[in-house]
Amino acid sequence: MIVKKRTMPLHIRANRALLRRLDPNHMKKPIIEEDLAKRKAGYDGERSIDYYLSKMPTSQFYIFQDLRLEANSFYFQMDILLLSKSFALIIEIKNISGTLYFDTLSKQFIRRTMEKEEGFRDPLIQLQEQKEQFSNWMQERGCNLPVEGIIAISNPSTIITASKGSEFIFDFVLHFDHLKNKINELEKKHTTTAISASQFFDLNQSLLHSHIPLFPKTPSFFGIPKADIRKGVYCKQCEQFTMGKIYRGWQCSICKLKDQEAYKQAIEDYLLLIEPVITNKMCRDFLGIEKPMTASRLLMNSNLAFEGEHKSRVYYLKDF
Repeated sequence: MIVKKRTMPLHIRANRALLRRLDPNHMKKPIIEEDLAKRKAGYDGERSIDYYLSKMPTSQFYIFQDLRLEANSFYFQMDILLLSKSFALIIEIKNISGTLYFDTLSKQFIRRTMEKEEGFRDPLIQLQEQKEQFSNWMQERGCNLPVEGIIAISNPSTIITASKGSEFIFDFVLHFDHLKNKINELEKKHTTTAISASQFFDLNQSLLHSHIPLFPKTPSFFGIPKADIRKGVYCKQCEQFTMGKIYRGWQCSICKLKDQEAYKQAIEDYLLLIEPVITNKMCRDFLGIEKPMTASRLLMNSNLAFEGEHKSRVYYLKDF
């Protein structure tokens, strides 16, 4: 049972918004495009595991996708968490091509391709940290559930190798199509119920309420001043900020395309790139409209969360 579903990461949405809002010849665009490609590859790898999980009898598990928690003043993120009354399983997903080489003696993780050889942070260390952090998080809430962890490789053509004496890593690093057998193996290992039904329910509720998504600070991450971010409402056909407010919608001044909901993307762009909250005045300035009543109606129709009343009201994204 999937309790928390994965959504498109805010970083991907923010990168796309930034690319849309920058001048086409902006010097930072290639760097942003490269970062976006890496993040999208990771997201695609995470989504591809859903197919394999759907083939397994996971009714005894509660499944949390893309979960970020805080323990001892530190944040940690888990790609997949499978939870049962007997054990928890953290699945760290890697969408990496080429040949992966694990050397536990030198504590190196190397990827080899036709073009180059490069080192990465050892994902086994990352996984061990996640296990310890999640155990600490549960202990703070009175739960003592065994925590297992595996690294799932999404690319079926990726070759996994290890140095002599490091063969044990194959117990923890595997391709997606071996997930079912691995989970069956762990179920045979953990046959004792570790927490009660009421503890299990409370733990799941606590996980849902404790999720803290990471809000991106994308422009500052790339060293881009907010002054470089273009204002206005975007025309998907002309790829320019040429949409103007008309009766019951928006219309492009160049191609005359009409779009009743073009403003929604502009408001989300503001929230992702300028400030995490938006007021009526901010909305009018960014979208280029004059009437406060018009801005109020647009904000209310944008499916945003809000706080406050009248002039003190602020709006923000619901998924943050």
